[in-house]
Amino acid sequence: MKFLNTASIAALAGLSLLVPAVYGVIVLDCGEGAKFPETEINEYLKLAGPRGMRADDPPYLHGNIIGAYRMTVEIRGNPRTFLIQRIDEIPYYRFFEITSGHKECPIGAHGR
Repeated sequence: MKFLNTASIAALAGLSLLVPAVYGVIVLDCGEGAKFPETEINEYLKLAGPRGMRADDPPYLHGNIIGAYRMTVEIRGNPRTFLIQRIDEIPYYRFFEITSGHKECPIGAHGR
């Protein structure tokens, strides 16, 4: 019987982190119940074009903003407004909640 060495275990651990991405369960968590799976983000991303861009949008210093889309979603009975910016570098988008400013939504836990 062969035993796994440390390098093999580390490689398997690294691969296990990729499994959620393969199954599309990456979720952006904007807090207070506002969670968006990447599949939903990709649908909004199709609507992000140059006409949706505004002068007060958050700048992107590492590349170009190609388009933007805003949407208002009711979450727990409250309307909340979000902005998706299509950019020219991986992951090809940035997702914000628009409050008094722009709060970027981080990747959160899996599931919704």
